[in-house]
Amino acid sequence: MKAKTLVSYTIKITENTPQSLSIVNMLRALAVDYNFLQIIEDESLSELTLEQEKELDSRYEYVMKNPEVGKTWDEFEKSL
Repeated sequence: MKAKTLVSYTIKITENTPQSLSIVNMLRALAVDYNFLQIIEDESLSELTLEQEKELDSRYEYVMKNPEVGKTWDEFEKSL
């Protein structure tokens, strides 16, 4: 009996566009039917830098101290 050869491919999709999301969704759908296909997200690409974390913390603090500034989600959604 001949031994099976394992082949592994890495596909990186680094843009968040409708086309890239379509490809990811297609691969996820295929992975349901084909057990040889695995989708593994690389979380290292989604980590925030220290500067980004500081900026988000600063914005959060501002919003918490100034709740009258801005819109609720419902108000924002209606404006879309």
